[in-house]
Amino acid sequence: MKSKFYNLKEALEHREQAKELIYHNFYRDKINEIEQISQLSALETLFMYHLPEGVNFDFLLALPQLEVLAIQDAKLKHIPTQIQQMPQLKKLILSYNPIQQINDEEASWQTIEFLDLQHTHLQQIPDKVIQKLSNLKYLDIKHTPIQKLSDNIHLLSHLEILNIENTNIQQLPDNFALLCLKKLYAGFTPFFNRLGEKERKIAELLQKIDNPHSEPEAKKLYFKLFLNQHEALKITPENRHFLIEALNNKNQLLRLNALEFLHTRAEENPFLQIEKELYFYVAGKVFTEVERLNEQLEEKGLHFSNKMHAKTTHILVGEYPRKATKTIVQSQLPIVSQNCLHEYWQKQQRQTYYLTQENEETEEMIERLSDLLQSNELSNQLLALEIMLGAGIPQKLLYEVIMCYIWQNNTKVKQISEILLEKFLPNTLVLHLKRNVRTAYNMPNEATMTQYLKNLLHPLLSADALGLTFYQKTGKGKKFCFDYPEAFLHICQQELKNKVLFLGSLGLKNVNEALGEMKMVKILYLQQNHLESLPYSLETMNHLRLINLTNNHLQIFPEVLYQLETLTDLNLSNNKIKFVADEIATMHTLKRLNLSKNRIISLPESIAQLSQLERLVLTGNPITKNEATMKKLQEWLPHCEIY
Repeated sequence: MKSKFYNLKEALEHREQAKELIYHNFYRDKINEIEQISQLSALETLFMYHLPEGVNFDFLLALPQLEVLAIQDAKLKHIPTQIQQMPQLKKLILSYNPIQQINDEEASWQTIEFLDLQHTHLQQIPDKVIQKLSNLKYLDIKHTPIQKLSDNIHLLSHLEILNIENTNIQQLPDNFALLCLKKLYAGFTPFFNRLGEKERKIAELLQKIDNPHSEPEAKKLYFKLFLNQHEALKITPENRHFLIEALNNKNQLLRLNALEFLHTRAEENPFLQIEKELYFYVAGKVFTEVERLNEQLEEKGLHFSNKMHAKTTHILVGEYPRKATKTIVQSQLPIVSQNCLHEYWQKQQRQTYYLTQENEETEEMIERLSDLLQSNELSNQLLALEIMLGAGIPQKLLYEVIMCYIWQNNTKVKQISEILLEKFLPNTLVLHLKRNVRTAYNMPNEATMTQYLKNLLHPLLSADALGLTFYQKTGKGKKFCFDYPEAFLHICQQELKNKVLFLGSLGLKNVNEALGEMKMVKILYLQQNHLESLPYSLETMNHLRLINLTNNHLQIFPEVLYQLETLTDLNLSNNKIKFVADEIATMHTLKRLNLSKNRIISLPESIAQLSQLERLVLTGNPITKNEATMKKLQEWLPHCEIY
């Protein structure tokens, strides 16, 4: 005998067997029908959809075996109080309801394991509610206006799956690190959009650091390091051990961020004033070539050794200190930033690298190396990189080398590129590049590439050069380039054909002011973007004849358009324009104006001065419903076709 029913009448006929009811057939004139569900005392699962307002949920109290309850798209503004009197519930689904808040007393069900609140109007989940959901395993709050997770989130010690997609969450609390998550869905949130590819694997990290030996404070510290949020952290006796341990962590990102933290927060630079012999215990892999340092700097009073001894004055820590961890922590000797050592070492070098010189011969060599790097032959790329190992990285090829490291799939090319970067670039920049190195081999879409390039940005890198190099190599990252003047102009020059510039369908929220330098453009396409305004530099483009701005987010008629004295065709259809100023009278050359599908109620009388206007399209605007206004427009523009 079946136990699942989609019809209430049929379920009532087999009430002893009815275990599950999926209830769609509810009508306003049968509001009392729902109360009959109370007769299904054996019911374990109940799904109800599209209920009207005013339903009395007392019938739920007559269902002692009910474990799964779904009330979806039922216009609920609050959670029915009857639910808090159902301690047997394990799964509760209240999605697609206009619920704005949860009262503390409404969440007294310690047995709830599955809670779905997606597509509600919740602003937050109160701390007291979190405390009561001690057995929760699944929580879904996607598509809600929630901006912050409770600091008590760690009390959900059994939580395995969390979905916060499409919320307004800016940051995760420190206690988030104490969760035992297996899956985290966080896409399309302000927090997630700022993360790099590796940082997004948060649930994976939490599993790796969640072991019997990981203390709560260590977990929170590692979480901050993993997300590169260590601005307020300091090296203290309490966290020193955890920081050193982090350098041995299996998670590469955590390891690199811990190393970068030690670069920026380590003790004073002992190399600034060397008044006595200094002895450095080198633990772990460091970027600087320590053996060469030992030979060259020993006479200056600097000594390096991979063994701790009585004379040791400082510890130089790199990745994977391994067995040295206990010794480092117990010694309490000051930890030296290898970044400071790297800079000191570079200043001591007497060698002048050939490729950093400025002369005609060097320029020719750089051009040849550039050709080798851009070759499809692997041997040519390797040759160029090996030459630079001894001769230096010319500024002109810096981004080509970076490209080889973070985007090249060949292991040999990546390895030599890494050695080259470690030798000539500041350690902080090298760590930054390592942290953001690409791991996927499939070509990402435009949005993903744009975010990837944003993550790669660094104070020591030019955004223009970075974006252009990637765009030239991959054909992706165009949208990123449009935010920076040099890259923007380069791509505009590339897109320009017969004085026609096409910048449509790119999802642009703004257009760079550098556009004004494209003075030769006669036809400009900017349709199907997300523009809310136009750059003021547009007024310098004194050859423009046609501009297409259809399907954007413009709310006012852009003032800069009034300054264009050569414009004959203007398409502003499918925007949100409500107002057109008297200044439209200055557009004497305008022949065709499309303002269809906007929100225009009226037009200024000054439009009558557009003596050359031949066609005016106003369909889809409120103004077309006013016959008197439309008649007056025709009188003002007797030679113009008005739609």
